[in-house]
Amino acid sequence: MGSGGSREKFTAQPEPDYYRGGGGNHPYPVPEPAPGGGNARVPLITLFIKTLLGEVSTYHVPRDCTIELVKKEVAAREGPHAAVHRTKFVYAGQTLEDERTLPDYNIKHEDTIFLIILLR
Repeated sequence: MGSGGSREKFTAQPEPDYYRGGGGNHPYPVPEPAPGGGNARVPLITLFIKTLLGEVSTYHVPRDCTIELVKKEVAAREGPHAAVHRTKFVYAGQTLEDERTLPDYNIKHEDTIFLIILLR
């Protein structure tokens, strides 16, 4: 974040359609190799996480992951003030439950989820 508390305008970066398992420090589970060898592939989607101040961050997550895993990804990047237990996500006017998945809420590639950080 720059001075004045605002971020530069978001510019999409090209990303691969899949994350290949086998390394990295990701909060979501890395799949086992596919039967018969080779790398298992996890389809990724791009999500935009927007704060109430209008700041937007981009995340690339498995399309069928839980809300909690997306929150962990946000916490890993944003720091302790955005810990899972201190955040709430809102999408299409409803609060998202941690144990449910993105498809449960019909969240798709390039959708925007609002992030609320609780002041407890």
